Amino acid sequence: MLTVRTEDYALSRRLFLYTSSSPKAVWAIEFADFAESAEGQAVVEKIGFVSMTPNAEPSDSVCNGCPPDYAAVTKGAHRLSLNFRFESGNMLLETRAQKDVERLIAMLSDPGKRGREVLLFGFADSTGDPMVNLELSRQRAEAVAKTIRLRGVTPTVVKGFGDKMPVAPNDTEANRDRNRRVEIWLR
Repeated sequence: MLTVRTEDYALSRRLFLYTSSSPKAVWAIEFADFAESAEGQAVVEKIGFVSMTPNAEPSDSVCNGCPPDYAAVTKGAHRLSLNFRFESGNMLLETRAQKDVERLIAMLSDPGKRGREVLLFGFADSTGDPMVNLELSRQRAEAVAKTIRLRGVTPTVVKGFGDKMPVAPNDTEANRDRNRRVEIWLR
């Protein structure tokens, strides 16, 4: 289920709800807002669909066969079911990632999660120079770190892994976009 929530699974697809910028029916906006709310996402889970509510998976269940440096830094941590992705060609968080920041902040404000260490790991596709990709992956992780620092959360670890651990082949732009991500872990 983790790979579906993070959109790493090849067959995962987003569901989009569109409204007019000035709808005549206020209920359309209210419905879209409800669908994205915690209450709406509880309904999504209850009927058997995959919600956007962040979950945490222990490192041993998601780190089989990963590189040694990644395994070392994630040992004892839990992988959140969020991947932050960026608008194509820049360092701006895409729309879903912006809303996932809100979900992350809400999760971390829960009394059971306060004080947990936040770990951010950036990744890139494998096109181009590996050293450039490594730096780009670090910059992506730093961009997410900056965004959540503004919300009062200071990550403990911010690291780039370049083109290691691709979640899709780098044969199409859509697949390269899936590999350009920032993972969130809690310890």
